[in-house]
Amino acid sequence: MKVRKDWDYKRAQAVILHQIGQPIREIANNVGFSKSTVQRAIVRFEQRGDYHDHERSGRPEILTERDLRVLKRLTTGTARESSKELTTELSKATDKVVSDRTVRRYLGKLGYEYKVKLKKPSLTSGHKKARLLWCREKEDWSCKEWENIMFSDESTFFIHKDKNVTKIWRAARKRMTSDCIQAVQGGAAKVGFWGVISAQGTGCCKLYSQNMNSQLYANVIQNELIPSINMWQLEANGIYQQDNATYHKSRDIKALFKDLSINILPWPAKSPDLNSIENLWPIIDKKLKKTPIRTIQELNERLRIEWLSIESTICAKLIKSMPTRIAQCIKAKGGAIDK
Repeated sequence: MKVRKDWDYKRAQAVILHQIGQPIREIANNVGFSKSTVQRAIVRFEQRGDYHDHERSGRPEILTERDLRVLKRLTTGTARESSKELTTELSKATDKVVSDRTVRRYLGKLGYEYKVKLKKPSLTSGHKKARLLWCREKEDWSCKEWENIMFSDESTFFIHKDKNVTKIWRAARKRMTSDCIQAVQGGAAKVGFWGVISAQGTGCCKLYSQNMNSQLYANVIQNELIPSINMWQLEANGIYQQDNATYHKSRDIKALFKDLSINILPWPAKSPDLNSIENLWPIIDKKLKKTPIRTIQELNERLRIEWLSIESTICAKLIKSMPTRIAQCIKAKGGAIDK
């Protein structure tokens, strides 16, 4: 069967890429397998010295090559959100009665994963053009230049996390395609969090209950950002990164930055994936989930503890990832990247 030959070829690719030191996740993206399929191929080669399926006796394959092509086509439509829906549509298209379990098994063989849709801002052609231009301007920046940048961001943490997520069947290599991304919404009892990092580690942080505005942001700059700058002693006070929130660009804030001699890094709109500090929020969120949090006070305390516990090496690694992010965005022609 042609599909089996294709699998053998991809397994061989996976083994070779592993031998030259490529990470499992990159191998999975390159060959179109899930990470678990790649790991099984590597283990099989190490144990048996080959990457072929053993010849099996018994029943022939339930789905033919044509059936598999139909199944792959169905994963690009609305039915992809449920193996039951895929099974129903496959039966209609092929006149074959198969179980959900059979469909899931074949999807796994084809390199598909059942994953939550990624949440990314919606990008217009104008946003993509601006992101691409910005990245091309920074394409030749070295890690040393990025080490003089302070990255900031605001995030929101909830006592009860919003469960409104959508899972779909998708090919492992299609993680960042537009139909695999879910728009982001807000909700529930929460704590606002402002933080800043440099290559030297985390700086000061600010927790707040009200919505951020120019007055509160001015307080953050004077009482959290300035002490962070003094602590790090960056060259010429470094360069400060912030997104394009309305209160970041107010007349009072611009005047404050000028009075304090703080240089601002121009930033393309809707580009959290280019901001290295963004990777810290899921790390903190994962740690918060380990112990139940029942009150806002508990959430505040835990957030401070988790922020202070972030190792400086993690921040340094995130800052050094900027050239890679830039290259990925250029490759995506300004589209969203897998940070």
